[in-house]
Amino acid sequence: MIGNGLARCGVLLLTAALAGCAGPPRGATPPGKPAVPVFDQDRLEFGVRSVLVDRYEVTGLDIVRCPSGQPIEDARIFSCLAVLSGESKQVRVTVRGANGTFEVDRPG
Repeated sequence: MIGNGLARCGVLLLTAALAGCAGPPRGATPPGKPAVPVFDQDRLEFGVRSVLVDRYEVTGLDIVRCPSGQPIEDARIFSCLAVLSGESKQVRVTVRGANGTFEVDRPG
């Protein structure tokens, strides 16, 4: 987690690797090319949900769905779906570094 500066801007860093979110890459890796780890989808969704509920105090959160097979690559950006009281919202996730740390924006 980072200091209050980014949290005030609606962004929170979460180290997913500590929660075991990094998993083995899916699919075959071409010879001579290192495998890129991917996030474990269930744990990634749990991490995003935790940030939304615990840090941003989002209420009425029904589900969080993130795309499977997201590589742990610095600066990679993807969106998860959050359903709040029946309304679908996009949540932007930005990977920070190769250790599984990511930022979670407030639902848009």
